[in-house]
Amino acid sequence: MKPVLLICLFLSLVVLSACDVNTSPPAPNAAPTDLPLITIVPTPSKPNTATVTGYLLEKPQSPQPAAGAILYLASLVNGADGKPALASLDRASPLRTQSDREGRFVFVDVPPQKYTLILDRITVAYMLNSPKDNSDMFIEPQSNQVLDLGKLTYPSLPQFGR
Repeated sequence: MKPVLLICLFLSLVVLSACDVNTSPPAPNAAPTDLPLITIVPTPSKPNTATVTGYLLEKPQSPQPAAGAILYLASLVNGADGKPALASLDRASPLRTQSDREGRFVFVDVPPQKYTLILDRITVAYMLNSPKDNSDMFIEPQSNQVLDLGKLTYPSLPQFGR
């Protein structure tokens, strides 16, 4: 290899190692106090996208935050009757987030279409229904919107490995 190419490669590695490029959320088993707190809900940064936010809580009598929950927005696929029939979960999707220590979650730059909220427990994923009446919960953000789902409080949520 030529010396100039080696120097460029070395400088690139130095610059990259100095950058904080770790954008993945904390580990799912991180202590709730270790999770960053979401204090500002960002507006969409790309045109014709939305932000979706809310809180994931357990135990309606004394709600507790579902801290560190891995969540996805899964696209819905319509059946022959034109109604949503299938949720398409892609674990490589950028529509993935993790709730903070207060249970707050935020999805940014969400393309406008119909979604459902998925709770991922590593070995299995669960589609979350509406906590009010247990019906299918469909989320349909509009362009340039910040859609707040509010407090989604469930009697219990599946735990890891169950």
